[in-house]
Amino acid sequence: MVLDGFRETLRNQGMPATELQAILRSDDPVIVRRYLELHRERLEERLAEQVRALERLERQLDPAPAHG
Repeated sequence: MVLDGFRETLRNQGMPATELQAILRSDDPVIVRRYLELHRERLEERLAEQVRALERLERQLDPAPAHG
């Protein structure tokens, strides 16, 4: 069933249970899209955080620049 995959994907991405339930219970596409937009924003913020963390690690691996 489509909703099973929908539910599983959003749950695996960390969507809060209350929001997931609101989406599954709603018959208003505007509300559903708004929750999905909020979820997308959170995912983008989380990805940006992870990229910054990786960049910090990479900088620690780079040798110190030569002076002279």
